[in-house]
Amino acid sequence: MKIIRLRPVGLLLSVALLFCAEDNRDTIPSEEIANPYAVEAVVVSRGIYHPYLEKSGVARGVKQVVVVSETEGVIRTVLYDYGDLVEKGGVIASVDREEARYAMLQAQQQLSAASLNYSASQRLFEDNTISREEYEKARSSYNGARSTYKAARERFRNTEITTPISGVVAVIEEEISVGNYISRGAVVAQIVDLSKIRIEAAVGEREIALVRAGADVAIYVPAVDPDRPFMGRVKAVAAGAMPGSGSYPVAVVFDNEQMQVRSGMSARVTIRTTDTDSVILLPSVALIRDNNTVSVFMVRENRVVKRGVTIGRALGNVSEVKSGISEEDTVIVSRTTTLEQGDTVIVRVIGKSGDWE
Repeated sequence: MKIIRLRPVGLLLSVALLFCAEDNRDTIPSEEIANPYAVEAVVVSRGIYHPYLEKSGVARGVKQVVVVSETEGVIRTVLYDYGDLVEKGGVIASVDREEARYAMLQAQQQLSAASLNYSASQRLFEDNTISREEYEKARSSYNGARSTYKAARERFRNTEITTPISGVVAVIEEEISVGNYISRGAVVAQIVDLSKIRIEAAVGEREIALVRAGADVAIYVPAVDPDRPFMGRVKAVAAGAMPGSGSYPVAVVFDNEQMQVRSGMSARVTIRTTDTDSVILLPSVALIRDNNTVSVFMVRENRVVKRGVTIGRALGNVSEVKSGISEEDTVIVSRTTTLEQGDTVIVRVIGKSGDWE
């Protein structure tokens, strides 16, 4: 019988190859370890859902009026121009007064005569010297003369076009110049009281419940100083929405003692809200929506773990999370459209989720 013997070298090589094959089945490809994804993440924390509302609007004087002419005639004087300060009752312009003055004096004389006649008629009527008809005629003449005089006096006064408020001349019409003819009802100027400024901001229906009258407001006017705010308050909150937009007007007012802010300047307002509830918040960019489910990518030992969450309120860049994650969890906020479960990542934490704006 022939006996076949394996050479020791061949046997050792076979065993070595067998072990190499077994090891290759469990080895993670080197490129998976060598090329992890760099991502940004936040540490889950609580915060106030919406402590502030930021809105924009246009600055207007709290008081502003359009001055119109109550008379007609040739303009004789124009006393103010753009940007001039004017006191309440100040004369902006005047028209030719001679005709109105003559008519007033004539009406005054007629009133004096009618008054004397009426007084005499009263005494005569009491003495039964004249009839009631004669007495009523004298009284009617007096009343008519008095009305005529009041109208003539008002016309004379209206030859001086005055402002009903103190403020700054914001607009004066081009036609208002010496020698031009002005008609009754013509617009002369616009006067704005800039000592207080009003801004009307439009607030959506999901936010209006967070705003109350008297709330503190920081107002930024870029044309004056983009970084230094004026401090004001909410003056009024509308009870109903505007028909066109569906938003609710909120009036903000603040003092403008140095007259730095002009009517028409754009402004940004930051309104402190009534929201005081502390809840778990996440940046909306962290949410992965798939049909009717919402999930996030968490980090566990530098690996991506996908976790389903339940979302509550959502406003702007922040969403409330009711379940699925806990405080101190790490949630990825970048590359969420390209990552997959189990990917290796290098994480850079950029802050707490409750501080996200």
